[in-house]
Amino acid sequence: MKKDKKMFILIQAVLSLLVILLVVVMLREQSGKEQYQVSVIVENSDDNQWSAFKYGLKMAAEDRGAEMFMVSTGAVLTPEEEKKLILNAKKLLMERNQMSEEEAHRYIQKSSMDTGTSIVETAQMVLSLMSV
Repeated sequence: MKKDKKMFILIQAVLSLLVILLVVVMLREQSGKEQYQVSVIVENSDDNQWSAFKYGLKMAAEDRGAEMFMVSTGAVLTPEEEKKLILNAKKLLMERNQMSEEEAHRYIQKSSMDTGTSIVETAQMVLSLMSV
């Protein structure tokens, strides 16, 4: 009985040391990676023609492990303009892909969440990519 107890304590000690070693290695790895920050200023970047470009920049930054900041010099859209833009994107999706309005809206929402962009930016991207 005493021998089993000693063996149990020894195994627990070895496992504890392994866990501590693993934590130290993981922390050293994490602190060693430096994240780069990139800032991009594009004149009139709110225009539809820049949506695909902004999406590509964000994807490239993600691939390289960089944090990207996009600054727009364009005018801010009014809520009515945003609604009209989203509606136009939904109409285009409905016409080209035979989607219902609900499916088109869900597609824009999901794409927006997947890419980390606003619904308005995603609608702009849909319009710029599909209106060719």
